[in-house]
Amino acid sequence: SSQLLAPSPSNTDFFKEVKSYLAKSGRIYFVHASFGSLQKVKQLARQADFSIRKIGQEEMTGSEGEVFYAFVLTRARGSHK
Repeated sequence: SSQLLAPSPSNTDFFKEVKSYLAKSGRIYFVHASFGSLQKVKQLARQADFSIRKIGQEEMTGSEGEVFYAFVLTRARGSHK
């Protein structure tokens, strides 16, 4: 399943809960749009002990400059939570 990661209480819940479902060597792929807070999502990911890396981006066709970013999250090195 997937979840749109826009700045909202659901993002906080997602990052609090996802580790209980993710294998230790697992990874999360997600897309975030530029009309949401990119910095907030990165902050939440790091606070939850994830490394976050941008793996792509593409401007939305017919938009006014909105961009979709693709990321991969993995457990941060040394994270045992």
